[in-house]
Amino acid sequence: MQNEKLGMQNYGMASKRQTLHSWFLACPTVAASRRRGFRFSFFVLTFCILHSAFRISAGAMTPAEAALDQLATSVSRCVLDNGLIVLTREDASAPVVSIQIWVGTGSIDEQEYLGAGLSHYLEHMVFKGTTNRPGAEITKQINDVGGSVNAYTTFDRTVFHADMPSSHWRIGLDVLADGVRNASFPQDEWEREKEVILKEFAMGEDDPHQVLDKILWRTAYIAHPYRFPVIGYRDIFTTMTRDELMKFFHRNYVPDNMIAVLAGDVNPEEAEKALRNVFEDFKRRPRQIPVLPTEPPQMGPRFIRLVIEEQD
Repeated sequence: MQNEKLGMQNYGMASKRQTLHSWFLACPTVAASRRRGFRFSFFVLTFCILHSAFRISAGAMTPAEAALDQLATSVSRCVLDNGLIVLTREDASAPVVSIQIWVGTGSIDEQEYLGAGLSHYLEHMVFKGTTNRPGAEITKQINDVGGSVNAYTTFDRTVFHADMPSSHWRIGLDVLADGVRNASFPQDEWEREKEVILKEFAMGEDDPHQVLDKILWRTAYIAHPYRFPVIGYRDIFTTMTRDELMKFFHRNYVPDNMIAVLAGDVNPEEAEKALRNVFEDFKRRPRQIPVLPTEPPQMGPRFIRLVIEEQD
């Protein structure tokens, strides 16, 4: 699965002695987050989701912002009785439909599991089987009609997305909705994905950019959960059980913590009706909203130096 983290590129760690320096001379709200490889269309859709779902407001806009704002105004928004936000936008410029389901829980929302990386773990497990589909069928049903499916996790959300030929968009919607509602966490898949994520830990430790990113966040933030890596810490991650992962899933994967989106070559009324149908019996569950600590003001510069010794 894709992970929305800083500097997600695979570079081999040089064997020679390396010294990494980071200076933090500004406000700790470091605008360093970036994710390479995003298509412009995905950026536009993301902007429209944020604008329409959360009503972002702005003052004087640049021409580019005005163009994006005009795109956002063409998004239809409604809220289902169970609290799920539905966004639709018609764009017939290509016979393609993009489907996204945003879950409003990321690594900073893990509460008693903070630092375990459960949000990222769930991103993997949603594609590994549901009460209606074995894991192999999830991607197969989408790939067989020429679609693609993936997901990413970041600090404040987990997003599942599929791009489909417009003649088969209902398949993509049904598969994604089934995953976020009915993930079954098969025991063998749970154990297998744990090994996959442990390999991701190893790759991150061998990547200078990821090493530096982790140093940056834990130095820039001393109280807020932004200081924890999205993937978590290996020593905490390895203590997590399947029951704890399922508990976290059932607590957070609820309709009033989700946004469902259809955009592309699709009739908005049909799209909204389909979204209502697949989520109509998706019931709310009690959940505690995470209360995040306030980051104290940074009173001066922070400096950290990491020396990595040469390895044989």
